[in-house]
Amino acid sequence: PAFKPYYHATMQQVAAAMAMCEGECFPLRAKATELGGILAVVGERELFDPDYEAFVSQALEGLKLDSNEIREYSYGAFANISELYKGERPDLIQRVLPLLLESCDAKDDGGHGVHMESAEGPAGLPAAAVVGADSDDEEEDDFFAVRTAWLDEKSSAVHCVGTFASGMGAAFEPYLERCLTSMAALQNYFHEDVRQNLQPCLQKLFMVSYLAYTEPMRVNAGPAADQILHPSTAMLLDTIMDEYLRTLQHDDDKETVAQACEALSAICPVVKGFCLQKYLANMMNGMEMLVSEKAPCQGQDEEEEEEDDDHDHILIDAVSELLGVLAATWGPSFAAHFERLFPLLQKFLKPSRQASDRLMAIGCIAECCSHLKEAAVPYILPM
Repeated sequence: PAFKPYYHATMQQVAAAMAMCEGECFPLRAKATELGGILAVVGERELFDPDYEAFVSQALEGLKLDSNEIREYSYGAFANISELYKGERPDLIQRVLPLLLESCDAKDDGGHGVHMESAEGPAGLPAAAVVGADSDDEEEDDFFAVRTAWLDEKSSAVHCVGTFASGMGAAFEPYLERCLTSMAALQNYFHEDVRQNLQPCLQKLFMVSYLAYTEPMRVNAGPAADQILHPSTAMLLDTIMDEYLRTLQHDDDKETVAQACEALSAICPVVKGFCLQKYLANMMNGMEMLVSEKAPCQGQDEEEEEEDDDHDHILIDAVSELLGVLAATWGPSFAAHFERLFPLLQKFLKPSRQASDRLMAIGCIAECCSHLKEAAVPYILPM
């Protein structure tokens, strides 16, 4: 609210920068587009409504330029606008979604994305793919470099698809199948940035199916409502649960696994335990690996240990949150599964562990025990 008095003057500057078409101005245009999306959120509909059409049209013009960076930041701006209007601007998805899916489906440098480049950029390989070359290092040998611009574009596109799905809810259903096709092709994508955004995107696409098909059936189903899933929702649940369970047990990136845990934490309270029962054993196998710190994403070199501390905390917090959600979903019947994890959680209580680890373990055990009720007694006494 404190920024609202400056909204109009700032948006005028944004519009001027977004009109620049010279190649050297592309980074400025990209950042201006990002700022415009932020201003939409800050100004809210009261201030942004008059600028909506001009801004969207100018941003769409920017997508025609040969700039991954402009596309990346434009998709971020469209995501903000989608959150602001929550499906009340159907023209937005009709104009933007085909472009998002084009970026999602695009083949990246032959599907490899990693180039071995010499400092001089050998023939046959795009010199633009070289990142991090330093003029002071002329005598260094060949090095690996990853061109990240198209990765950022693809990652931003996946995020934006999920935001549209979340904002529109059941109204997104006509676009669901096409979006699922694009997301399915990215499940094994080589770069973690894309896989990280894919996890919440799949959860939001699932919610579209749930809201469109299953929720209307459950409304009038009485006591048996929690046992009902529309066939279309059930098929999609099978698909995304396979992806999440594979991610928990096999993905080597901590933040991707953390995002999968958070997506499962969002799905379980909605779907309920009866319809999730067939996945529980595999979920517990994944939880056991993660709490034991033996999952592929938890292997690291000693040199990387300090850098990975933040990622460790993000991951273990997501795991502990999911355990609490599982306990809440199944109630006292979860006790048999918690019995496997309780000894593993206790190791986080050792004095040698960081205070954050001890607090996490105490909170996780307390949360689980609160849902186990009388079945929690064996776990409370040792504490």
